[in-house]
Amino acid sequence: MNPLEVELKLAIAAGSIPALRAFLAAASARRGGAATLHNTYFDTPGLHLLRRRVGLRVRKHGRRLLQTVKCTGVVTAGLSSRNEWEQPHRGDFDFAAIGDAAIRRLLERRRDRLVPVFTTHFRREIWIAQPAAGCEIEVAIDRGEIVAGDRKESITEIELELRNGSPACLLAFARRLADAVAVLPDDRSKAERGYALFEQRTLTLPRRALPVALDAAAAPGDAFSRIAWECLDQIAANMRGASEADDPEFAHQLRVGVRRLRSALRLFGPLLPPPSVESLRAGSHALAQLPAATREWDVLLHDIVEPAAAQAPAHAGIATLAACVRARRDAARAAMQAALRGTAPGATLLVLMADVAALAETPPDAAQPQLAQFAATRIARFGRRVARRACDARDSDPGNLHALRLAIKRLRYSLEFVGALVRNRHAVPMRQLVSLQGSLGLLNDLHAAAPLVESVAHDEPHLLPAIALVGGHHLAAWHALGDGRLLRGTDWKRLRRGWRARP
Repeated sequence: MNPLEVELKLAIAAGSIPALRAFLAAASARRGGAATLHNTYFDTPGLHLLRRRVGLRVRKHGRRLLQTVKCTGVVTAGLSSRNEWEQPHRGDFDFAAIGDAAIRRLLERRRDRLVPVFTTHFRREIWIAQPAAGCEIEVAIDRGEIVAGDRKESITEIELELRNGSPACLLAFARRLADAVAVLPDDRSKAERGYALFEQRTLTLPRRALPVALDAAAAPGDAFSRIAWECLDQIAANMRGASEADDPEFAHQLRVGVRRLRSALRLFGPLLPPPSVESLRAGSHALAQLPAATREWDVLLHDIVEPAAAQAPAHAGIATLAACVRARRDAARAAMQAALRGTAPGATLLVLMADVAALAETPPDAAQPQLAQFAATRIARFGRRVARRACDARDSDPGNLHALRLAIKRLRYSLEFVGALVRNRHAVPMRQLVSLQGSLGLLNDLHAAAPLVESVAHDEPHLLPAIALVGGHHLAAWHALGDGRLLRGTDWKRLRRGWRARP
């Protein structure tokens, strides 16, 4: 038996389970039974298995005991593939059937130190769906709890496991499900949640971008798929976090993930099928709108109002202004969280995942250039665009400065994706691009804050003196950034030429 398991885990609200059952019945899925499962997870007192990303579980199902060993494989935006070995458990651990020699040795050497760490208890309801010819999916609806000592956490989730067919088939079915029921991809396994509960640590943290290792000789289409999956992983994790927590970094990192995906589309777009590009652009644009208002009010509060307030703590209206902006930020965040709990965001994300999965299964075009040469050509194009935007922005027009900031950001993201494959000895250093982007970002934040401040001034005219104080505090920065001196210290022509594939 092939031990490779492909599944998609989805978070769902308990109140949406009846709607899920209705969807499955309408999709002609058949019931496969239900059972109450009790699982005990084992590790050493020093959690050696956790450190090696190996899970060991004994499941009680009726009178039967089943030993399972799982080895974490690739987990992306809730879609996972991993090695798994199952066998009856007769009271003593038996690792002889583990197909991976390194994992087998790890378990054998620590057999005598294995102790229970946490348990899970849940009711599992099984449905079998056959959404297309050659595609069979097991849908497991799990409801219960995780217990670690005296600490507990509820379980309400769906697992779609591919029995037959391709990952694209699994995602296409998930798209249909998400149109009917509010779900979000969730790559946190019960084991991960159990360990976090045992160690009393927070599992859900803002997910930042991670580097993607690329082969210079790979097909550009394959490289795009790898980059896109990483972006989707960042998006999915922060969508889930933003729906549950008030940390503003979730909304920020959600926007970053979407922007990185859109930058990857611009980088690889000429070699991708136009319908796929349009679908990915539309979906990423829709997701970009979710945190937009929250992030704008948060920037106004933390980057514009509070720095001014710190310089004038005795001003009568400045604290009231900060409280007013904070209240509007909180309202925007509540609206974002309500939207994330609806059906549209999860469905949109699953559409993006399905698009990327379909691209990954498309045979590469033999005429495509090698990745390194393609990357050098595209980076040179983006470099020329930055140089043109810098020339236009010398008039200090806010629109031109904003266009330059976006061009720098796209070049920067593209270099983060493929910079290891290209070289330009004379180009503007990355650290200088990051610094310029940050300075232009502050200028853009001040410009974008204007309509928000106007709305506050309209509704709360007694705050006009405090607003004027904030404006005066940032006036010097506005002039310093907007008078063109920021751009004169860079030889933008160096970005126009000299890009080569690394040998």
